[in-house]
Amino acid sequence: MGKTLRKWTCYPLWEVKNEEKDLNVASKNGYQLVEGRAFWWTLEKNDTVRYTYQIDFNPGAKLDPRYKETFAEMGWEYVSSTFNGWHYFKKPYQEGQQLENGEVVQSERIYTDQESYKEMEKRWQKLGITLSVLCFFFSALYFVQGLIHVPALFGFAFGFLFFGASVLNSIINYKKESEDPSFEPSIKIPFKIALPVFFATLIITLLIGTIA
Repeated sequence: MGKTLRKWTCYPLWEVKNEEKDLNVASKNGYQLVEGRAFWWTLEKNDTVRYTYQIDFNPGAKLDPRYKETFAEMGWEYVSSTFNGWHYFKKPYQEGQQLENGEVVQSERIYTDQESYKEMEKRWQKLGITLSVLCFFFSALYFVQGLIHVPALFGFAFGFLFFGASVLNSIINYKKESEDPSFEPSIKIPFKIALPVFFATLIITLLIGTIA
């Protein structure tokens, strides 16, 4: 066995294709996925093989005994799952399965018919919208608490509002880009910026509250 390494990752729901592309590029460079989790990958150095990876979102799959078998019949080998319903699959790479940037061509994707793929998208978009609503709820809650009790809580209100808005904005942009490939979003907040800003806001608010 080759050297194994853990790479910390955090791909939001709407960037699943980017995660697939990055896994495919890693495989091309000799690093094969052993375990995929919500916040990290475990990779093994192996230059003798190359895989094409796909990720499916299905929170109830663990209760379905036919789930893995169905994908196995289509040539996809199960790798691992995350606690929140994402499942990693792979198959040996063949010429023409991927573009140069690692993106899997449509005819080789797990969901080859558009209706099934759209159903998968609807499932995770619903989860993202739920997350946004929760963020807006906590933003309103902290705003009221800031007015009544501790003004420093306005920082929490801003943090949750910003994060919820960035998630909702990204989902809307993704949906429009899916419907119209030429669509150019006027506002786009990358998750790698939104998440650190969110946590930084919460930490700064806690520090201010402690000092006050």
